[in-house]
Amino acid sequence: MKKITSICLTIFLGVNIVSAYAARGEQLAILSEDFSAFTEGTESTPAESELSTGNAMIPMEFTHGIQWKGRGIHQAGGVCAVLSYDDYTYGETQGWIQTPYTDVRLDDGNFILRFRARSIAQTKDSLILYLQDQYSNNYYTSEKCTITDQWQTIEVPFQHNFGMGSRLAYVQIGAYNDSWLIDDIEIIQDVYDICSPHAISPKDVTFEHFTARWDAVWSATSYLTSAYYYADEEKTHRVYIAENIETTECECQVTGMEKGKTYFFTVKAKNDKYTSVESNEVQVYVPIRTMPVPELADPTDITDTGYTARWYPVERAMGYAVRHFLKHTARSDEEYTLVHEDLETITEGTFEWPGYFYDYDLNKYSKVPGWGVNMGCTVKGMIGIDNYYRDFEEGKITSPEFDLSRNDGKYTVQLNVYAIHAGDTVYVDSYCEGEKEHREYLMKTVGEHSFSVDFTNGSAQTHFTVTFSGTDKMFIDDIFVKQILRAGESYTSALASFEVEGIDNTSYTFTDLTGSESDEYLYSVASWSYSLDEEGIWGPNVYSEYSEPQIVRLSSSIENVDGIDSDKVYAHNGILYVGVARDALVRIYTIEGKLILSRQITIGKHELDLPIHGFYLVYINDHCYKVSL
Repeated sequence: MKKITSICLTIFLGVNIVSAYAARGEQLAILSEDFSAFTEGTESTPAESELSTGNAMIPMEFTHGIQWKGRGIHQAGGVCAVLSYDDYTYGETQGWIQTPYTDVRLDDGNFILRFRARSIAQTKDSLILYLQDQYSNNYYTSEKCTITDQWQTIEVPFQHNFGMGSRLAYVQIGAYNDSWLIDDIEIIQDVYDICSPHAISPKDVTFEHFTARWDAVWSATSYLTSAYYYADEEKTHRVYIAENIETTECECQVTGMEKGKTYFFTVKAKNDKYTSVESNEVQVYVPIRTMPVPELADPTDITDTGYTARWYPVERAMGYAVRHFLKHTARSDEEYTLVHEDLETITEGTFEWPGYFYDYDLNKYSKVPGWGVNMGCTVKGMIGIDNYYRDFEEGKITSPEFDLSRNDGKYTVQLNVYAIHAGDTVYVDSYCEGEKEHREYLMKTVGEHSFSVDFTNGSAQTHFTVTFSGTDKMFIDDIFVKQILRAGESYTSALASFEVEGIDNTSYTFTDLTGSESDEYLYSVASWSYSLDEEGIWGPNVYSEYSEPQIVRLSSSIENVDGIDSDKVYAHNGILYVGVARDALVRIYTIEGKLILSRQITIGKHELDLPIHGFYLVYINDHCYKVSL
C-alpha cells in the first residue's frame, strides 16, 4: 500500500453523489478547468515529467492563469493524470489535486463539485474529497466516491460553513489505491445574486490620493467604488469624495483627499443582472516609512551652566531623538578627554547578584553609540564582562571607531574597574588598519582600580578592546579616551544621546554644563515614529536623518576682562551680539590688537557680523570683553 500525504484516505466503495436541492436562480459554473493546455502524453501513457513542483504549485500557464495545486500531476493529452510521486520523507506517495481558492458565499455556502474521472490501472478505485478553506489546518467535511476504468461524471455536494471566517474554499482530491485521470472540473452554484467584492488595503497612498483595491468577483463585469469620510464620531453621516465610480479593473484611483481627515472606501460588484451590496469597509492609512528632519529653533535660557534646546514639531512624529555634543578648541597644547563613558544610566545589579545583559551593544547607556559588549552583565553604574564560558566565548568590550590621528597617533585609555578576584589581569588592545598594540594591567587586590595605558597606533579609524584573564567577572565603571590637542585643534565629543516622546515635546533643557571661550555646545535632532503600513499595522521605529547641529555658547564662554556686568557681549551661530544699557562706542580688535570695527551704538541689543571667526577683544566705551566667534 502506498503512503498518503496531505490527504487521508479510508477504504470506501460507493456510488456517485448527485445534488438534489431546489435552485433559487441559475445553476452556473463559477469555476471550470478543462485541462486543454495539458497537451503532452496520452491517457494511457501520461507525460513523464511532473508539472507540479516541491511547493505543490501547478504552473498557471497550464490552468488558464488560475493557481491550482497538487503533487504527481502529469499531462495526459488534454486531461490531467494524477500519479504517484517520490516524497522526500515518505518515499513513493499517491498524488493529489487541489482546486483554487473559490468564493462560495452564495446560497449559504452550498455548491457542487462536478468532474469526470476514471482509474488508469484499477477496475475500481475510491476517491476521497476534503473541503477546506484558506484559514483551516484541517478539513471541514469529507466525501467519497467510486471510480472505474471507464470515464464517468461525478457530482459531489458540499456546504462551506465559513467557520474560520474565510469566504474562500477549496477541495482536495486523491485516490486510495492507484493512478487516475480527471477532466472537466466545475464548481456549480445556484446564482441568484452577485457577491460583494472583498476590499483589501489600498496602495500608492498619500495625503492627496490613494488607489483602492479589491479581489475579483467571478461574475462581475464592472465595479463601483465609493470613498468618503465621516462627519460625526458615531460614523452615521458620510461625506463622499467619490461615489460609485465605475471601472472594469480591480482597482480605482481616488483623489481629492484633505490632510487631517480619515478616509474609507467600499466597493460593489456589478453585472447585467445584479449589483451587489457594499463590500467590507476599508480605512485608508497613509503609511509611515520615513520621517522628515526636524527644523531647529533658536535655543533659549542660555546661562553659565545650561540652555534650552528647541525645535519645531514634525507631523506624525511620536517623539524625537536628541544628540548633544561639546566642541572644544585648544587655545594652547593640552591633554584633552575626548570620550568619557560613565555608564550612570545602568541601574540593575549588585556585585553579589549582577544583572543580566542581553544586548550586544551599549547604545542604551553610552554617550557615544557603537560600543560592543560580549558576554555582558551589569552592576549599578557599571558594565561587566563574564569569562565563565571563556573557552568558548570570552567577555569583551569593543570601542567604536575613533579618529585618533592627532598627536602622531599617540593616545591614552584610562579605565576605572572593579576586580572580583585578586590577580586577574586586564588586557587592552588597540587596533589600527591591521596593526595591534597590546597593554596589560595586573589587579593585585579585590576592589576598585584606576589605571591608564598609552598607545601609539592611533589613526582616523582606531578602536580598542578590553578583556581580562580571569574565569569569573570584571566590572568597568568609567572609560576615558585622552589625547594631546595642539593649539587651534578642535575635537567634538558626544555628551548624550536620548529620545523623548510626544509630537509636541519640542524642547529639552540641558543643565550642569560648564563652558569657557574654548567650548561650544551643539545639539542635533531627529524625528521618529512607529512605522505604519497600508493595512494600519504598526511596525518597528523609523527615524529621520539628524538635523544639522545648532551651535550654542554658554554665557560663561564670554570673558569680561574688567569684570563689569552691566553690558552684554556674546556670540551665537557666527553672529556677535552686543547689548548696552546706554549709548556707547563699540570698538572691536583682533587678539593681535588690530582694530577691525569702531561704531557708535544706541541703547539696546545689536548684531555685528564679523568676517572671520576667531578670538576678539570687544570694548564698550572703556570696558573690555574677550569673545570667541
